[in-house]
Amino acid sequence: MSLHTLLAATDLSAPSRHTAQRAAMLAQQIGAKLEFVHVLDKRELDELQRLLGEDGEVLKERIRSQTRELLAQLANDVGEPLGVSAGCHLVEGA
Repeated sequence: MSLHTLLAATDLSAPSRHTAQRAAMLAQQIGAKLEFVHVLDKRELDELQRLLGEDGEVLKERIRSQTRELLAQLANDVGEPLGVSAGCHLVEGA
């Protein structure tokens, strides 16, 4: 049995970056597609909106946008040197 896709979760911290680098190396070695996922805490986002009203929605979108950029940068930073392109997924949940 061979792996076709490797999914690596990240919280975008420094230790998590090492995990992402290892995942990229492994994906390169086995010829698998690499996918990164980051989860934003939905409860915290909803609490921002509750506390700040309309401004909370603007802040939530800014957080989403900046997190997407950080995730894409991580994928580029760890994948490019190895010739591995990685998909990026931002989800909201627990």
